[in-house]
Amino acid sequence: MRKYSLLIVLIFTLCATNLFASKLPDSLSFGDSKFILNGSGIRKKFMFSIYEVGLFLPKKSNELKEIYSADKKALRLYFIYKNLEPKKIKEAFEDGIALNHKELKDSDESKKFLSIFTFDIKENDTIDFYFDNTNFLVFYNGKQLATFNNSVLSKAILDIYLGENPIDKSLKNKLLGK
Repeated sequence: MRKYSLLIVLIFTLCATNLFASKLPDSLSFGDSKFILNGSGIRKKFMFSIYEVGLFLPKKSNELKEIYSADKKALRLYFIYKNLEPKKIKEAFEDGIALNHKELKDSDESKKFLSIFTFDIKENDTIDFYFDNTNFLVFYNGKQLATFNNSVLSKAILDIYLGENPIDKSLKNKLLGK
């Protein structure tokens, strides 16, 4: 019996190592801008790993004020979960925005943002957010979906992960490289 227990532990350890190896690159480029991975972590819902998120900056920082004031920054979501329907994606973003920006819950800009998610997101897909001052661009698997010229909505997207009420406090610390 002991042999089987050790074998099960070994198999689980090997699988967990392979399943949770980072899929994020060390750097990203958007146009002329180059970014380095500041920190990353896995977003889980219940016991399921949904996606790995990475914060990319021109230079590493663990200071929120410095990160928010940076002229340019990016987030990448690399999906681990097999399939997410548009309804689930919209609900997750809506809930994340509402944690720090209740005033955006039913705003036109928030609805416009949520409306771009009309497709299933599958394992290995990516969503990138590129922020430059008050604008942010949304990419799905490298294809640009939308541009938003709204500083409050831009901050709300960052606040999902880095705000006073992030979706996951330990994930926030990982993005900050702590």
